[in-house]
Amino acid sequence: MKTPSRLLIACALPLALSLCFAVSAASAPTDAADSAQTKALYQQGHEAIGEGDWSEADQRFAELERRLHGGAGADAALYWRAYALAQAGRAAQSQELVKRLRSEHPNSRWIAEAERLQRRPAAAAATGGESDQDRLETLLEQPADKSLPQLAQLLRDAKTPQAKRRVLFVLSQIDDPRAMAQIAAAAEGGDPALSAQAVHLLGVSGAETLLRQIYSKTGDAKLKQRALQALGVAGATDALADAARNSSDTQLRHGAVQGLGVSGGVDALAQIAAGDADMSTRREAIKALGVAGGQKQLLELYPKLSAVPELRAEALSALRVAGGDQGLLTLYKNAKTPEEKQALLRTLKGTEN
Repeated sequence: MKTPSRLLIACALPLALSLCFAVSAASAPTDAADSAQTKALYQQGHEAIGEGDWSEADQRFAELERRLHGGAGADAALYWRAYALAQAGRAAQSQELVKRLRSEHPNSRWIAEAERLQRRPAAAAATGGESDQDRLETLLEQPADKSLPQLAQLLRDAKTPQAKRRVLFVLSQIDDPRAMAQIAAAAEGGDPALSAQAVHLLGVSGAETLLRQIYSKTGDAKLKQRALQALGVAGATDALADAARNSSDTQLRHGAVQGLGVSGGVDALAQIAAGDADMSTRREAIKALGVAGGQKQLLELYPKLSAVPELRAEALSALRVAGGDQGLLTLYKNAKTPEEKQALLRTLKGTEN
């Protein structure tokens, strides 16, 4: 079994949730990193919190923290990671992040919120509000042969979406193929919200085979898109490249390309962008290269796009997103026409082409 998480997923936390939405726009970190990708990560993290998707929120804020390198806004990213982990029942990891917040950002205004966050689990337990979580924790610590049938029953009996999400989360922590099969069954069930969480958990767990099966079997376009997103989280580059090249549906091709951006499949993206795919899919591949940080691939791609001005312009924008200013300078020095120099200069200045 995987290491058990302390399942302290609180019920309603009005103060924290109201604060979440109040500061999401006002305190977005812009001093140290004002790139579109950094702002997008902050927004995506808060959207995940609003949806109760604690694992996704942790991933978004962890990536944001990495990009900020300890600069302005990194303390907010640490706090929201700690918040998401506390909500997911991962109390020990949440507390470690709070310790880091105190140590690395001793003057941060988020420290007071973090200290309140640490007091909430004890308060909830004092009121007797943790009985469901205690039961789930006990099941997590039991052998799979004993816990899985009970978890399946709990999932069937759960009356609220929150209760169902908790059971799915516990199943995702059990290192057993049968647990993954139960999550896959929920992914293909009739509850769209539960299906979305189940597919995401399969991605986080790296269940590529199950995700490929879901993608192949379902006729639900939304579920196919979710499966592609989860394949990106799982790092399933080959499966995504195959879908991007062979799907007859434009939206699914785009979803596969975006999944490649999440998985870091820069080589596959470069091949699609330079190949004979339709124009919109090539454009999406170039955008995804920017998100994935594919500076090298974009610089190699740029000269190949001389006959397609709109894609060449997209490649410049993607280089900007990928942080490739040095590469843009090199392209500027090597530009062969005044028009090309002007386009590169506008990109370097961050203006519209």
